[in-house]
Amino acid sequence: MSQPIVHQELTVLEVDDASVLAEIEQLIDLEDFILARLSDRSVAVDPARTGELAERLKERGRLALIRRAR
Repeated sequence: MSQPIVHQELTVLEVDDASVLAEIEQLIDLEDFILARLSDRSVAVDPARTGELAERLKERGRLALIRRAR
């Protein structure tokens, strides 16, 4: 049985519908930002590039809700 992996300071881009993630991938080359695909609706993003990703989304008319986990 595999052990769970715990991450600190991880950025996750998560959407309600997989088609939204596909749409974002059409707007932005997400491969530059993605560390791992977590599901069809979420990807782990390089935390050092969170601000840059949010800015690129904003430039293309998409707003990201950024929350800090506690």
